[in-house]
Formats: sequence, structure tokens, C-alpha cells
Amino acid sequence: MTDPDQQWERRIGRRVTLRDLHILLEVSQRGSMAKAASRLAVSQPAVSKAIADLERAVGARLLDRGPGGIEPTAFGRVLVKRALAVFDELRQGINELEFLADPTTGEVRIGCPESMAAGLVPAVVERVNAELNRLVSDAAIKDRFAQLGFETTGGTPADFAAVVQSEARKWSQVIREANVKPE
Repeated sequence: MTDPDQQWERRIGRRVTLRDLHILLEVSQRGSMAKAASRLAVSQPAVSKAIADLERAVGARLLDRGPGGIEPTAFGRVLVKRALAVFDELRQGINELEFLADPTTGEVRIGCPESMAAGLVPAVVERVNAELNRLVSDAAIKDRFAQLGFETTGGTPADFAAVVQSEARKWSQVIREANVKPE
């Protein structure tokens, strides 16, 4: 009997690629192989082949083709869901690599029940804000930020929110005036 990891490698591991999963996601979102091919800047036969290869690798039909377009089967929906998770994890991994390369970047997310949001989260935000104010007043940190082209200032969470809103208004206007459209 073979090891389950070896079975997975032989059956799927070497046959399922990120490219194929990306193609499956595009076909699923667009409802058409032609539209997916156009979006991905590849030929429709290349999209069809990638889907066929993927279906062969997993041993199940992933898409139903009908007059109304293409929709994922139950198997396809599972793989689409997992492909989205794979790409999300990959995106997060890239973000972590960027943070390692430049520790001045990053994000903070706070998740909590609504009942905690009223009391605990503001207290945590105030405490973090106080610590950040202490840090940005440190001469060595100010110098490092200056070398990177940043000016450090302290303030309250409300001050920061006001700066973010002001920047959002300013850049929204620039985007409107330049007639920038999302892809």
C-alpha cells in the first residue's frame, strides 16, 4: 500500500496548477470560456484544455455547459471555493513577504463580537495609539522614518481618521478628474 501523500502527489499534486485554478475561477465568474479567454488574454482552446486537464486530474466534471452559459457543478463549486482560498492565502503570503522586506508596512484587523466593540476595542485602540505616539516621538525612529521620506507626528485616533478622510477626498477628486476607471 502506498503512502497517502504519494497517492495525492501522483494523482493530483503534479497535475493541478495555479494557472488551471485561475482559469477555472475566471470561467466560473464570467460564465463563458470565450469571455474567460478574452479576460486572460489566451485562446479559447487553451481555456478548454486547462478545464479538461483539471477535470481529468480531479476525476469529476467541474462545469455544466448549457445554452445559458457555463456554471460550476457541485464538484466545481467546491473547487472554486477552495481555489479562492488558495489565492487568498497566496495573497496573504505575498503581503507577509512585503512586510518582511519593509517592516514599516502592514495592516491591523480587529475582529470581535458587537458587544465587545463598544467597550474593549476603543480601549485597545487608545492603548495602541498611546504606544505609537511614544514610538514616533523617539529620535531614532523619527530619523529612520525621515530617511524613508516620512514625517512622523503623533495624535489621536480621531486625528488619524481626519487625515484618512482628507486624503480620500483629495484622491477621489484626482481620480474623478483624471477619469480613472476600475478594470
